Amino acid sequence: MAMDNQRLIEEFVLYLKSVKRYSSYTCRSYYKDLNQLQGYLETTYAGISLLEVDRDMLRSFAVWLLDHRLKPASVHRKMVSVRSFYKKLILDGRMEMNPAQNLPLPKIPHRLPVFVDEDKLKTHPPRMIALAENRDEYESIRDALMVELLYATGMRLSELTGLSLSSIDLKQKFVKVYGKRAKERVIPLGETLIEEIEKYFDVYERYFKLCKPQDPLFRTSKGKKVYPMLVYRLINAYLSKLTTLDKKSPHVLRHSFATHLLNAGADIGAIKELLGHSSLASTQVYTHTSFEHLKSVYKNNDPRKMKPPKF
Repeated sequence: MAMDNQRLIEEFVLYLKSVKRYSSYTCRSYYKDLNQLQGYLETTYAGISLLEVDRDMLRSFAVWLLDHRLKPASVHRKMVSVRSFYKKLILDGRMEMNPAQNLPLPKIPHRLPVFVDEDKLKTHPPRMIALAENRDEYESIRDALMVELLYATGMRLSELTGLSLSSIDLKQKFVKVYGKRAKERVIPLGETLIEEIEKYFDVYERYFKLCKPQDPLFRTSKGKKVYPMLVYRLINAYLSKLTTLDKKSPHVLRHSFATHLLNAGADIGAIKELLGHSSLASTQVYTHTSFEHLKSVYKNNDPRKMKPPKF
């Protein structure tokens, strides 16, 4: 029975990867969530097939997760994985009803995206910090450009590491990005960023000699494609010099990009396209962030509380 359950999970994850074109990270998350469900069922309901699971069993699984001190957001995500899994089994004709359908999920506390103040990013440009800390010329310019691109385009970490040399079009001044589910979008590049990219290309060609369009845009000193943790550590170190925020990940730069654009008066629909959101609802969270920022500015500069000037 365990082998049958494992096969169902692997077939589903393969479907997510090949048909839905989910990222490898997302596929691993689904695989881990469903295997955790399988392990729970084997312990609690020995010998049961995933095809025989009912609503009460899934509810007890959710309670078990909460009892093991998982955060509501984590439990919510795992149960969404389970719901999607059973939805696919119904589409395949292996089940008639989805036991996870309308199953109550833990409420996720509403959190606004965190971002870095625009003035701090302007007074501490990435190229200044990166160049001061690295000895290797290529790594210095590479690190500075990675930070610049993340903030100036709002792209995701996975999108950055997936860029190739052909992703950049210097004549048309844009970068082509493949986002979630391999959706393509084009993001314009400013003049300053173009100059930084041209400098990087010069060093890149000298460092790696023969280059092909399909080669990774960002490589390690050994020539391999940069890996996510390398970029994460870089961003964490950079943001640690600018802010006391608890979260210092590449996604903070993405949030900063969207928030600063909105504060500057950019159209929310345009921001949606730049971020690669499939729904405007995902982008509208930045309107709340912008409003909170506006309230903070007003509170600190309330004319009724300001002292009159002395003459």
